[in-house]
Amino acid sequence: MPRFTVTPAELEAAAGLLSSTRGMMRASSSAGGGSLGTGALESALSALTESLDAAALALDEAIAAAAGNASAAAGAYAETDQRSMPGR
Repeated sequence: MPRFTVTPAELEAAAGLLSSTRGMMRASSSAGGGSLGTGALESALSALTESLDAAALALDEAIAAAAGNASAAAGAYAETDQRSMPGR
């Protein structure tokens, strides 16, 4: 099994990047709007928009969870390190 190492600072940086990305996604998803016209084109674009909105929501939730997990891992890592190596 491959091994990797990471520091609490790297985990916090990853959490910050994920949160920033999430903010940019939310800002871009709320931009736009307006009338699509009428008929089949409007219906098709509306269905596509609904599908994309659902996918964006799922991605937003996954990013939020990943950012929270990375931040929590950083805290646990730092706490464990402090307990096992006081004064470091």
